[in-house]
Amino acid sequence: NFLIQAITFPELPVMTYGDPPLTLSATSSSSLPVTFTSSNTSIALISGTTLTANSPGTTNITAQQIGNGTYAPAKYIRTLTVNKADQTITFPSLPSKTYGDADFSPGATSSSGLPVSYSSSNTSVAEISGSNIHITGTGTTVITASQDGNSLYNAANNVVSTLTVVKADQVITFDA
Repeated sequence: NFLIQAITFPELPVMTYGDPPLTLSATSSSSLPVTFTSSNTSIALISGTTLTANSPGTTNITAQQIGNGTYAPAKYIRTLTVNKADQTITFPSLPSKTYGDADFSPGATSSSGLPVSYSSSNTSVAEISGSNIHITGTGTTVITASQDGNSLYNAANNVVSTLTVVKADQVITFDA
């Protein structure tokens, strides 16, 4: 006949991808050591009592005591939720350009390192060509920088910058 032991395992916090590792703690009524496992190591990996969130999703975290000659095995399961991380876009102000200037990069970056895409509100002034701005006329246009996110990151809030394109000076050549 084995004595029954109970595991005390506190609720797990909701984590976000990129959070620092979490130290797990649980105790058994027998005072025997408790070990931890994750049902999905692609979401959460456990080394000893250190849990690292690898990707968004849910996984079961089991606190277990295997028992001994006196105590029966015991376990307690908690669900861990890992959310996607937020990201932001940094978009510097666009310098004024002159009609005829070469294509240029708008220079926006995302905190996630994911590529930023662009759109122009007035394609008669500027169009997007790949990840560059191509000037098509004079006037102003609003360039919007966006990043849609992926399996690890939520979409970023769009950021806008106004581009002004002025007329080019012309040169008249007159032969004598």
